[in-house]
This record gives sequence, C-alpha cells and structure tokens, in this order.
Amino acid sequence: MRLTRFSIDHAVAVYVLIACIIIGGLLSYRSLPREAAPDIAIPIVMVSTPYFGVSPADIETLVTQPMERQFKNLRDLKEMTSTSAESASLIVLEFDPEVDIDEVLQRIRVEVDKAKPDLPPDAEDTEVMEINSSDWPILVANVAGDLDPVRLKALAEDMQEDLEALPGVLRVSLAGGVEREIHVLLNPERMRQLGVSANDVSTALQTENINLPGGSIDIGSMKYTVRVAGEFDELESMRHIVVKSPGGNPIYLRDVAEIEDGFEDPTTFSRLTTWKENAAGERVPVTKTNVSLAIVKRSGENIVAIAEAAKEVIDRYDQQAGESVQITIVNDMSKSIASTVRELENNIISGMLLVLLVLFFFMGGARNALFVAVSVPMSMLITFLVLSMLGITLNMVVLFSLLLALGMLVDNAIVIVENIYRHASTGKDRVTAAYDGTKEVGWAVIASTATTVAAFFPMLFWPGVMGEFMGFLPLTVIITLLSSLFVALVINPTLCATLLKVQDGVSFDEDSVPDLFIYRAYRNTLEFSLNHRIIVTFIAVGVFVGTFVIFGATSRGVEFFPKTTPEQFSVQVTLPDGTNIEETRSTLEGLQGPLSTAPDLVTAWITDTGTQGGGQAGGGGEAPHYGQITVELKSIEDQPSDPNDFIEKLRQTFSKVPGAEIIMATQSMGPPTGDPVSIEIAGDDLPTLARISQQVMQEVRTIEGVIDLTDNLELTRPEIHVEIDRARAAVLGLSTQSVAQTVRTAINGSEAGVFREADEEYDILVRLPEDRRKAIADISQLTVVNKDGVHVPLVEVAEVVVRGGSGSIRRKDQERVVTVSGNVADGYLAADALAEAQKRLTDLQLPAGYEIRYTGESQDQEEAAAFLGNALLAAVFLILLILVTQFNSIAQPFIIMFTVFLSLIGVLWSLIITQAPFGIIMTGIGIISLAGVVVNNAIVLIDYINQLRARGWDRRDALIQAGLVRFRPVMLTAVTTILGLLPIVLGVSIDFIDQSVTFGGASVEMWGPMGVAVTGGLLVATVLTLVVVPVLYSMFDSLSDLSQRLLKRVAAAGLVLSLVMLVLPAVTSAQEAPASDEAQTQAEGEELFPEVDDPGQIERRELNDAEIESEVTIEVARTLTLNEARQLVREQSFDVRLAQNQVDSANTVIRQAYSALFPRFTASGNYTVNEEEVVLDFGDSLPPGIEVPPSVVQPKTDYRWNVAASMRVNFRSWPLIRQAYAQRDLAQAQVEMTREALDQAAVSTYFNLVMVRRMIDISVQQALSAQTVLGFTEAQVAAGTATEFELTRAQLRAVQTQKEVDRARQQYIQVRKAFAELLQTDDDFDVEVPARPEEVQGDNLMERAEENRAAFEVNRLAMEVADLGIEDIYYQYLPSLSATFSYGGGKSTALAPGDPRWILTLGAEWTLWDGGLREAQLKQAQAQRVAAELRQEQTRHQIASEIDQARADVEAARIQLDSGVTELELAQRGVEQAETAFRYGVATQLDVINAQDQLRLAQLARVQDELQLEMAVYNLQTLVEGLDP
Repeated sequence: MRLTRFSIDHAVAVYVLIACIIIGGLLSYRSLPREAAPDIAIPIVMVSTPYFGVSPADIETLVTQPMERQFKNLRDLKEMTSTSAESASLIVLEFDPEVDIDEVLQRIRVEVDKAKPDLPPDAEDTEVMEINSSDWPILVANVAGDLDPVRLKALAEDMQEDLEALPGVLRVSLAGGVEREIHVLLNPERMRQLGVSANDVSTALQTENINLPGGSIDIGSMKYTVRVAGEFDELESMRHIVVKSPGGNPIYLRDVAEIEDGFEDPTTFSRLTTWKENAAGERVPVTKTNVSLAIVKRSGENIVAIAEAAKEVIDRYDQQAGESVQITIVNDMSKSIASTVRELENNIISGMLLVLLVLFFFMGGARNALFVAVSVPMSMLITFLVLSMLGITLNMVVLFSLLLALGMLVDNAIVIVENIYRHASTGKDRVTAAYDGTKEVGWAVIASTATTVAAFFPMLFWPGVMGEFMGFLPLTVIITLLSSLFVALVINPTLCATLLKVQDGVSFDEDSVPDLFIYRAYRNTLEFSLNHRIIVTFIAVGVFVGTFVIFGATSRGVEFFPKTTPEQFSVQVTLPDGTNIEETRSTLEGLQGPLSTAPDLVTAWITDTGTQGGGQAGGGGEAPHYGQITVELKSIEDQPSDPNDFIEKLRQTFSKVPGAEIIMATQSMGPPTGDPVSIEIAGDDLPTLARISQQVMQEVRTIEGVIDLTDNLELTRPEIHVEIDRARAAVLGLSTQSVAQTVRTAINGSEAGVFREADEEYDILVRLPEDRRKAIADISQLTVVNKDGVHVPLVEVAEVVVRGGSGSIRRKDQERVVTVSGNVADGYLAADALAEAQKRLTDLQLPAGYEIRYTGESQDQEEAAAFLGNALLAAVFLILLILVTQFNSIAQPFIIMFTVFLSLIGVLWSLIITQAPFGIIMTGIGIISLAGVVVNNAIVLIDYINQLRARGWDRRDALIQAGLVRFRPVMLTAVTTILGLLPIVLGVSIDFIDQSVTFGGASVEMWGPMGVAVTGGLLVATVLTLVVVPVLYSMFDSLSDLSQRLLKRVAAAGLVLSLVMLVLPAVTSAQEAPASDEAQTQAEGEELFPEVDDPGQIERRELNDAEIESEVTIEVARTLTLNEARQLVREQSFDVRLAQNQVDSANTVIRQAYSALFPRFTASGNYTVNEEEVVLDFGDSLPPGIEVPPSVVQPKTDYRWNVAASMRVNFRSWPLIRQAYAQRDLAQAQVEMTREALDQAAVSTYFNLVMVRRMIDISVQQALSAQTVLGFTEAQVAAGTATEFELTRAQLRAVQTQKEVDRARQQYIQVRKAFAELLQTDDDFDVEVPARPEEVQGDNLMERAEENRAAFEVNRLAMEVADLGIEDIYYQYLPSLSATFSYGGGKSTALAPGDPRWILTLGAEWTLWDGGLREAQLKQAQAQRVAAELRQEQTRHQIASEIDQARADVEAARIQLDSGVTELELAQRGVEQAETAFRYGVATQLDVINAQDQLRLAQLARVQDELQLEMAVYNLQTLVEGLDP
C-alpha cells in the first residue's frame, strides 16, 4: 500500500486536498445543469417534402417511393418509415446509435439531391430535420386574449424576440395566430370576355413585381448606382398593372380581378382554456384564442435557470398587456425537474442520516464513526467534480445512481477504519495502526470495489436509445465507487493516523469477540452448520429452487418500465378522413365539457384543431380531421385524487362519441418506447390490409386490459377527380398539364411573388373567390385557355366525378404497413396482453405476401432483456476473473459467486411480498447491481479466513473466528446499503427545506422497484453469506484435500508406466540387432558425418561448387570488399548526386548575391517607320505679321538610342552574401550527412549479403552430408539391414538439401541485385567476410561524435543561417541608395530635339513603417533560430541514445556469440551420438537427419552471431567517427 504510506507521511498535503475537494465539489454541484431526463442523442432524421394539393396515393408514387429508393442504401440505417399524406411526404429514418449524426445528415442531403430529378418540378423543397431530445420545449407560454388575431400575434412575436435573447435559449418557436396574405381573386366571366388566362395574370404579377440592379455610372466626381425599382410598394399600384394589351388596348389587373388584403386559410386552430372564479366563487372554464411560444434550450444548459429567466420575461409582458391578454405557462419542465431533483436530494440526505446514525451506534464512539461518515460527503463531492468535468447533467438517473451508491460508498471506509481501530486497540501507535490496518485489508477492499465496478461495467455498452438513457447509471455508480475507494485508501488512513483515539482501558485481542447475545447466537448457528454441512447446503439449494417455484406460481408477470402517475395527458381525436377543420373543431368543443368537471385536478388545457402530436420519436402530423386536447394537471403531491381514475372516466365517456377515434395518451417517464401493444401488418393492397387489420382488432379488442385500440389505416377519403379526355383535349389545343394547372390555380391557388412591407414578406396568391370554389359545379364551370388564347370550357375536355381516394399511406422499409396499437389499463401488464394477442392470432389465415410482426414496447423489451442477460453473464465472468486473481484459486471464487445466486432469493421474495411484476429494466439492473455488491462481504470474510489459516489456525477454528470477527463489518456494510435505499423503498421523503414529510412521488414510482430488488436481495444474501459461505468453504477444502491425495497416487502410477513403455522397446531392439551386421555398419558409417575439430568453422566454397549440381548459376567476376562497397555508395549514389546538386545551386546563389554590388550597364535603340509624316502648319490662321514655318511633328522615319549605367547601394547585400555562403556550407554538410546514412545502409546490406553467402556454404555442406547418408543407406539396403522406406527417406532428404542449396543461391542473387542498385554498380561480384574492426574505446564517445558527425554540423550551420536571417532583418531598417546615369539621343523633330543628352539621377529610399511586417519577420526569424537550437539538442540526445544502444548491442552480440559456441558443440555431439546409435540399430535414420538439421541451425546461428557482432562494431564506429572511422 504505497499510496497509503505516502498519504500518511504527507498528512498536511492530504488535508489541503480535502479542502480543495470540498470547495471544488460544492462549486461543481451548484454549476451542474439540472434536467429531468438525460440529454440523449436520438439517431432519427425526418425528411419532409410538401407537395400542396396532391392526394396521398400520388404523394406515395411521385415523392415517397423515389426518396425511399435513394435512402435504402444508406449505411447504418436501422429502420425507415414513411407517411404519404395529403400535400406532404414524411420519411423517418432511424439509424444505429453509434453513428455520427452530422455525417448522416450530410449523406441524407446528398441522397435528397440525387432524388430531385425524379420528383415533380412543382413540389416544394425537401427539409431534412434531426430529432434531438434537447429540441423539445422546456416550457410553453400561451398568449390568449380578446384582441384581434393580428395584434395577438404581434404581441407574441415581440415576446419571442426577448425570449430568444436570453442566454442558453436555442430558439423560440411560435405557433398559432394568422398570417397575412395578398389575394388576387379572379373574375372568370371578365377573363373570358377579355381573353385573359390565369397564367397571364400570374406572369404579369411576376414580371412587374421585380427589382433589378442596373450597374453604376460616373457623373462628374460622383458615382451613382443605377437600379430599376419595380416592386410594389402599395396594393393600389398592383391594381394598375397591365396584364395584356391585344391590338394596343391595355387590359389592367383591376379589369379581371380584385385585390384583397387577407389572411392565409387556417390549417390549425389553437385555443386555451383556464379557470376563473365567478361571482359565486365557483371556478368556471374560460376559453380564448391562443398563440403559443415553445422555448427550446441549448444542449447542456440548465433548464431551471433558463425557465426562471423566461418566466421573468413572460411576467413583464403579462403585466404590460393588461387584463385583455392572459399568458399561461404549460408543460413547464422546470417544475417537474425541480420537484424530482429535490425529492431525490431529500432521499439522499435521509439515507445519509440513517447511515450516519448506524455508524455512530456501531463504530464505538462519535469520533470513529466520523472517520467513516466523512467518506460519504467526500465521495459525493469527488463525484460531482468528475461529473462536471465530463459534462454530465444532474438528472433523475444520475441522482438515483448516487442514491444507489450511497450505502456502498461507506463499505470500504467501514472495513478500513474498523481494522485500523482493531490494530490501535492492540497497543500500536496511530501511524503504525493506520498503515498496518489498511495494508491488511487493502487488497481485499480493492478487490471488492473492483467486483462491484465489474458488475456495472458491462452496462456501459448498452446499445440503442435505452442504453443512452440508462447508461448514466453505471457510469455514475462506477465514478462514485472509485471515489470511495480513493477516500478509503488515502483520506481515511490519514485521518486515523492523526486523529484516532482509543478509549482508555480498551484493549483488543484478535482471539476474542464481544460477549453479546447476537454473537453467541451466531457462533452456535455457525457451529451447527459446520457440523451438518450437507444438510445446510441442501437447505440453501432447496430454498433457492423453491423460491423460483413459488415465484412462478404467484408472479404478476413481466413489465418493461414502471408506470408513473401522470402530470399531463392528452386526448387525441381522429375523425373520418375527409372531415373538414370546422367539423373537427366543433367535435373538440363538445369534448371539453367533461374536462370541466375536475377543477381541483385540472389546471388548464389547450385544444389544437388540425394537428395531432406524436411521441418523442416523431410521428403525429397535421390534417383537418386531426385534433388534440392537452390537459395540464397539478403536481403529484398536490393532486387530490388519482388522475388515472379521472382518465378512465373520460375514456368511458368519450367512447360514446360516434364516428370518432379517441385515444387517451398519458405522460410517462423514462426513455421513448413504442406502444405497449403494437402489431404490424405488412402487404401491398390497402383493402386487403384493411380487412386483416379489422380481423386483428376484433381478436385483440376482447382481451382483458387492452384499451385505446386503434389502427393507423386511412383507407378512403372523398376526392373529386377531373378525368381528362386526352384526345379531345389535344384536338382543342390543350394538354393535361394546362388543365391541371388551371384547376390547381382556381382551387388551391398559385403563388405569384411576394409583397414586401417594411421587413416582412407576404405571399401573393392568385385564385378564384371563395364563393366560386365551394361546389363541384364551380369546378365544372372553369375554362381552360389553349395555346391560341381561346377559353375552352372544362366540361368539353374533362368529366368531374366524386370518388373515394386513399387516406394517409404508411410504409416501413419500403412496404406498406398498417399498425394496430393499443395501451393497457392500470393493473394489467403489457407483456401479458401481447402474449395473449399472439396466442389468439396464431391461427389467423393470411394471404400470400402478407405477414404480422410484433413491435413497439415488446421489441424494445426483448432487446433490453437480451442485453441485460448478456451483461449479467459478462459481469459474472469479470467478477470471477477478479476473484481468481485475488485468491489465486478456482474453488474460492465459486464459493463467493454462490452468494450472487443466494441474493436472487431475496429479490424474488421481495416481488412476491409486494405483489410487483418483474421489471425488465429496474429489476434486471438491480440483479446486476447485486452481483457486484453481495460478493463484497464474502470477499472480506474469505480473505480473513485465508489470513488466519496462513498464521497456522485450524480450518474449523479459522472459519468460526473469521465469521465472528467479520460479523460487525459485514452487517454494517449490508445495513448501510439497505438504509441508503430505505427512503425510496418506503416511499417516504422528508423535505428538509419545507420541513414536511411527503409520501410517494415520481422518483419513488420510477426507481422504487429497483430499490426493492436490491434491498431484498442484499438482506437475504447477507444473512445466508454469514452461514453458507463458511459451510461451502469447509466442503470445498475437504474435497481439495481428497483430490490432491488421489492425484498424487495417479501421478506415481503414471510415471512408472511411462518408464516401462519407454525402456522396453529399446532393450528389445538392442537384443534383436544381428551381430554380423554390426561390424559392417561400423565400418561403413565412419564416414557418415566427418568430425571436425571446430564445428563452427565452415569451409568456404565457390559459389558454383562443382561437387553440387544446381540449376541456379551465379555469375562472379570480382570480389567486392566492404570498404569498396562503402566507397561506391558514397560516390555513385543518386542521393549523393542530388545533394551535391544543391551545393552547385548554392554557389549560383552566391554569384547572384554578389551581382547586387556591381553596377548595371544597358544599351538600347529603336528605329520607327510611320505610315505618314505629320507636319504642323498654321497657314493663314495666324494674326498678320506673325509667320511660323511648318514643323515636322512626326517624321516618316524615326530612331532613338540610349546607354545607361545604374548602381544600387543596399546595405542588405552584405548579409545576403553571408547567408548564401552559409547556405552553401549547409548544403555541403547535408551531402556528408546523406553519405553517412547511405554508408550505414551499405554496411547493413553487405553483412546481410555475407549472411546469405554463408548460408550457401552451410547448405552445400548439408547437401554433401545428405548424399553421404544416401550412399550409406543404399549400402545397408543392399546388405539387408535397411528397408526400402529408409532408402526413400534418404533420397528425399538428398533432394530437399539440394533444393535448400538452390533456394540459398536464388536468395543470394536477389539480395546482391538490390545491393548493386544501391551501389550503382554491376551485380557480378562475390563478397567476403570482413575483418572484425577494432572496437571503439573511451568514455568521450559523445564528444568525438560531435566532432565527426555531419548532423551536428548541419544543425550548427542552420543556426548560423538563422542568425544571418535576423541580421538581415535589422539591415532592412537602413536606407537604400541608387544612382543612374543615362546618355542618349535620336532624330530631331519640332517637338523632340535629337541632340545627345545625359541625365544623372540620384535616389534614396528609407522605409520608415511597413505596417509591422519587419517586426513579424524578426519574430519569425528568432523562432527559426530557437527551432535550430532545439534540433541541435534533439540530435545530441538522439545520437547519445544511439551510441548507448550500439554499445549495448555490441555486448549483447558478444554474449550471444559465446553462448552459440556451446550450442554448436552440443549439436555436433548430437550428430555423433545419433550416428553411433544408428550404426547399432538403436536410432533411426530420421534421428540422424534431425541431428544434422539441428547442427545446420546451430552453424547458421553461429555465423549470424559472428556477423551480428561485426555489424554492431561497425555501427558503433559509424555513430562515433562518421565517415572516417
């Protein structure tokens, strides 16, 4: 325990650390953002494509299917669903959770661009949206009042701007109100009279309502921008535009249409209902028009702080608006978050107080208990620090994780402090007791913590959205446990070493235990159990099996996630497809009556017409027949009655509404999941799908507990079809496109631009008046303008009929799917309901190509159950691995793991007693948690048993003593863990702020099942551990002794048998060998393998040895020595030549630098021939008396000449010249460095080639030996002492060794060719083993390397170049002088005399300020100088390291060579022994061949070792001496 020793020795530093942890932990806790649920990334993307006025069937064909074909090849795509509704296509893409959502969005946009050519050209732009849990609003402000819709929306927009300015707010979405729109209402009769079409009107509006820039123009000293401002600035100007002018007669817009400043057709309505007290004091509902503002926070921000700031803004607007406007806040997540956080915080405080109370009672005084108690806040504060650094928010999962770990984090401190106190009671001083006590149980504490961490560790890899949600639990618990381990090993021993006090008169004897009733009862129980081990074991197994039997008989089933009391629910209404929005609104108003019957439970509700919300994974949508009422309830603690009863009452009431499908959707905690009952029917034909879905619903509807059963099939909706007679239309000059465009413009309208006013833009919509588009007859009266401008009645080319069309069409993975979904009532389990549904639908006959799938919550439940099962298995294996490592035993870890199974007894009985179902999530995680918790007590117990036995205790006495000594810490760790969870198990929470006691709550309903499982399992496992573990230890130890005795006997018998089987064949063979053949074998075998005095000396042979026939011929014209090779590579390598070329380039730069110091001489001349001679003649235009003769201004021919000399004196020239010389020296040094590198490569390659050359010699020697063996075997066959099989084997051996020779020669040719390429010479040479150079001696190797190595010279010159660069920048501050002398002349004219003239120009230039350029260049040059120094230092360290490594390589090679001599001698002796044994028939021919192979390998290793030593010496020489060793 070095860490503990260091902490005790540096107690002051530990106390400073404690202060830092306290301050940092409190600051981190205050700054941690609060959230209700973890901020999880849902890998879902929605792709929406509007196409207004188009039916769902056409949307599916024209938009959805082309997009799906593009999306199907996306990587990591998990599921693709789509909804083709009226005027829109919505595709939802779900990906694997591990994907990068930004990359996915980019790939989706690329696929959308690829699909655009296949989409209709008049479809709207596709929108790609990411589903993010952070994008859900944290609160919704509803602005309602008696104002007109325009003023109400203006007030909401002002508030929207102020809310978006708040820090932490991502955006504020505004919904509701009305949107201004300019309507151009066509007059069909006037249009027919004047020959104007709707397209003419749209075109005129688009071409007249335009602004275009016209460029710019210079007038005088001003520059003017030219633009054509043609946009409408008022509606009156729009009326006077000319639509058409046939025959010069203008037709104005006012002649064929009316301009109306109106509003968009509403697609949704929203109304807010709140309570108001009347004169009688009764609460009555008040409903007003509503505009909602949804506030969305940024990811990772504090919801509570943002909500408080937003409420201040909302209150300010509420006060300013007066009584005519009411602003109501609903869906306020900050309230539920604050309530949940405070509830869990109170539970943590309650659990902490209970734990501290137990510690004070059992730890023998307040001071000792305080040592343990300090681990609770210290571990928590460290956890808050780590959570803050990881960017994790304080949500309900994290808070419960802290609560779960609350009892565990004192376990380590209890064991440590209790053991330190025991050592101090024996008379040791505090420091010694602290160190010895921690050291004694330290590794056991580490192992117990590691097992608990191992139990939670696999849950970190939980996949999917559920894993993203629940993954914070194992992470937080692991952080807390590791924090508690740090406190137990560092802080607790330090506090004990400085503050521990043993009461006077208290002494501690390890052999004694307190004389208390509970100890005496435990001793008697333990002694009885050890006396009846088999009976106790059978009882434990029987209870275990019996518990499962009883649980199976009384089980309430399985649930996926616990249900919680809602604080909000919604009434989702779906009317028959085709119902208009007014009828839907009327139906929703009728449903609000029952809601007003519970004013003490309901706070407000919002009625949304034309929309229906989906879950967190998307869904829902907008349609006229959709409606939703969102009901806000009081908080759980303020609810006077069970809201589920009220919801069930509403469900029964609403079930009587005819023609409406009404679903009661409640709010739930936890991650998003599917419906409890979800059955998918896949197929192609919608009517067939409808028939099957009806059959499914009939079967499922009768299942007890299934409620809100519905399907998402919308089979038919009323549609008006315009069926065109294409032949008739073609004759009249019409096309299908022109007819469809006319109908679309008349009914739906077509956009003809925008009208701008201030900063706002409003659409201009061209269509018929409302009274002309209300009936089918209005469509029949339309006229279509053909290409000649003639109005053709629509009824002449088309027939208008009413037919049924398909409603919204839903698809999943490119096939049509109908989903039958439902909920389960309170008191029923979704798993049971779905199982019954599967049972009833087993016999349902499906047509070919149709199938039924079960998805939703059941699919999530199966995935979660599969993962948790694997996680439990992985946790068990990890715990076993840790235990095996800790105890170095197999039996003891299995004893400890038995306690995990014992804990299941408590888990199942807790479910039996509470009549709770088995929760896949909560109970499953509880069992995995127990797997790491319950083993801790067994670890501490068995570890102490092993310590006592190591001290010489008898097994039985050690078991009893260990149980009594560890009774208190075992019970303490279990009790503290249970008490930590007790508040949430009992559902009692003490509010320490409001000083009140509350029962139940959202967190109790959510996490209570897990707390019950952990508490029950730990309680039973602890009691059984104290009894069953010693019993199992005793039994396994007895079995171990018995197995060891049996193993020793079996091993002895096996050894005797093996010796008999080995010796008997050899004796028999020796006796049967014929004596007559012995002499012959000895005589002929003497030459089998000739002996050599030094087997390491291998004869050097010619490459083309005549004794060995080979198909590979090696051409040899010369012998190349190592020094010759090094000289060649230095002179002829291309790299050297290229480096030398840099030196030549540097010399050229030197000449260029000198050229700046010398004057420059130039001479120029030109001869010009003009088209004509130009003469200046004033003639008679001059006043009388003045005569000016004609003058030649431009002669026919002209010439000019000039000679000049210029010189510029620039003070920068001198440093530039010095830099050029330094660059040349640097290039020369780089040439030397290149030669050094090539020289090292040449030496290494040369030795490799020598190695291959020696392999040829060894191969030839082996081939000759094989031929000798072959001859000897042939002689034996002839004498009848060898078999044909041995002859064949000898022949095979000869062929193999011949191939080895060929292979070695071929390898030599390849290596030599590569070496020749490096040397730039012919590959016709042989090599020889170079003489071993003298080893480099002395301690000044680094100083010699700095003198000889080119790398140091390169770095030194680089620093010199950098210094000159700095000097050059300083010279830039000096002026530059110039002088230019020119002398020239030419042909004379009246304007330019041609007499020779000279000009002398003297100049000076001094840059006073260049904007800081020189200062920047100076800093850059200084940085380059520093970089050069660092490179020099780096080179020094690198070469020093290389020299040290080279010296080590020399020593290692020498040692390897010395050991290789022994190996070679043994191999030679082995060949001799094998040969002798072969002569006498004891060994086989194969033994001789194997011995020869071993000798060949030893010879090859000897050669390799020798060459390795020589190469290491050469390498050291090169590193120290450079190119001249």
